[in-house]
Amino acid sequence: MMSNPDPNLTSARRYRENNVEDVVEAIDWCRMAHKGAPLAVVGHMIGGTNALSAACKRGKFIDGVMTIGAPSNGVPQESDLKRLGSAEVLITHGSEDVKVPPKVAQFLFQRLTSTKRFGSERVKMIAGGTHDLLQHEGELTSDLKNWLERAFVDEL
Repeated sequence: MMSNPDPNLTSARRYRENNVEDVVEAIDWCRMAHKGAPLAVVGHMIGGTNALSAACKRGKFIDGVMTIGAPSNGVPQESDLKRLGSAEVLITHGSEDVKVPPKVAQFLFQRLTSTKRFGSERVKMIAGGTHDLLQHEGELTSDLKNWLERAFVDEL
């Protein structure tokens, strides 16, 4: 058996999987504590990828996912993304992000649309936004509020 030449890869993968499981546990707790309430998960950078991965694990129990500057590493495969069912997905990204290129948002969108699931997905590119989007906090907050209202209007 060949050993892994990069021991950090294993610990990084384990760290990521633990974070995804933390989000899954939070989803489970919210569903138990707030039965019937709409539930969306939001994450920035790797947190966005983790939120998407956790949502795939809980499928029909998730109503929405919002990613902010999520990288492509760790994005679930199409077969896993189908588990999102009818969840609304909003992919936000800064047009001037140099840490995670904006084309990653398009990659994520294309992967989601190729699943032919029942939910909807859209990309919101924030003009002039960098990776942290701190200068666009008001716009980002407004986008999140509008998305939640639109996505869950029947459930609120």
